Amino acid sequence: MKDKDFNDQGFEKILREKMNELSDSVDCFDKISARAFPQDYLDFSDGEFTVSDLENVTGRKRKLPALKWAAIGAAAAVCIAFVPKTGLADRLFANLGSSSGKNRFRSLCTEITELNKEEELYFFDVDLDVYAKYDVLVTPGVSCPFEESGEEGTMVRVFVRTVEGVPTNQYYAVEYEGTYAEENIIAAAASEVTISKEEAARIEEAEPVFTYDEPLLTETVRDHFIASGSGSLLDAEGKDTAVASYSHNAFFKDENGIRPVTMTVLYGHRNIPADESYFYDICASSGSGNSFVQQEDIWRASLYYNGRSAKPEKSASLFTYTSLFGSDIEQNGDTWAYVFPYSAVNGRVTVKGHAEKTGYDLVSAAKGNYGFIVPAPYGDQDGLSMRLFFDPALLGSIDDSIEVYSSVMSSPALFSSSDASADDITMAKWEEEAAQAEFDEEQQRLQAEIEAQRRAAAQQTAADQHLQEKRANEALIAQVLSAKEEELSRLDPSAKG
Repeated sequence: MKDKDFNDQGFEKILREKMNELSDSVDCFDKISARAFPQDYLDFSDGEFTVSDLENVTGRKRKLPALKWAAIGAAAAVCIAFVPKTGLADRLFANLGSSSGKNRFRSLCTEITELNKEEELYFFDVDLDVYAKYDVLVTPGVSCPFEESGEEGTMVRVFVRTVEGVPTNQYYAVEYEGTYAEENIIAAAASEVTISKEEAARIEEAEPVFTYDEPLLTETVRDHFIASGSGSLLDAEGKDTAVASYSHNAFFKDENGIRPVTMTVLYGHRNIPADESYFYDICASSGSGNSFVQQEDIWRASLYYNGRSAKPEKSASLFTYTSLFGSDIEQNGDTWAYVFPYSAVNGRVTVKGHAEKTGYDLVSAAKGNYGFIVPAPYGDQDGLSMRLFFDPALLGSIDDSIEVYSSVMSSPALFSSSDASADDITMAKWEEEAAQAEFDEEQQRLQAEIEAQRRAAAQQTAADQHLQEKRANEALIAQVLSAKEEELSRLDPSAKG
């Protein structure tokens, strides 16, 4: 058969389908050749990771019955024998991974393990699909390094370099299935930033200070969202919107050095059922001022264990960057209010730790028939800084309260105006109401004391009157007895003395 007579496109389509079927089960060419010509076992147990079992071209493991091996090997041999000299063959073999790629993966895993032994790393586990969709709430400013799996039980362990217990922007991540164990590793990733021991020591000696631009946050909410007066916040299009924020402290390293940075994340979504789209903006505050950032791919490597890239071709995040901080859009809003939903004031609310969760948490706030739901930041410390913004009209009187609840709270919490913060006008109104309520309470207390005194006086008067009546009765009885005795004496002279 001559190449010109060969239907390249038709054959490529059929062959691609057949190879995809094979690839779903096993990394055919790589593993068949490995079994036919065995090499040394890929052992990097010192790094706590080993490559074992069978791999497909995506890097994900598949378990195959032993009886399928002969059929798969035969099919692979037939396909190889009949592949014509076209570009398809090159593309197929290019996707199978390489020894250099696997060596890079092995080196990456060893790096993570060694750093975990020697440096200050903390880690947490999160569901991969949750991380991919809610990355803004998991690692603010840093996108998820892995593509969605679509498989239940696929997790990511995120390692974060810390200095004096404070996170940095040096990250590592490991994708795995089921429980975290070397045989379940699927992929690994490392950020571009690395912080040496010497740099960490200099940070500790400098006694860094984190700055937080509180006015910028509240002014941004005021300028972009208007209180409706009936409970909801409205965006520029007049749509009911759920708005929240949180802050994240980290040591940030870039070409200008290492500095303490507080990232304030403002985010939310329109209060529409089943709407999974979110907006966000991030303000990074440091001693040199503010900058506005968004999620970025900061990963220098993200590899499946067969050496192929594990980076997503397209972000799966539900969050869309929207310029809010420092933008010129102004709606002339003048009222806002917020509460810290995870506040532990008076022991009303306790929050479960990371060990008890791997997905995101939804926080709901409600009063009467009105309510809204917004996802919470994933980190425990980040969660404690979370703010829920709302229309102060929800707390229109001193007796009003909103109920806040989430799955990681031990019980729902009621928040009143005394638990909330708000704009100056609203705070003055609440303070006046609180002062009036305190005055009224004091008046009621004084009135109650007066009434009690009156009742006591009346009771005393009644007792005195009763005593007088008793004594009068006793005197009358004595007079009657005396008269009787005199009468007896007259009738019976012998009764005398």
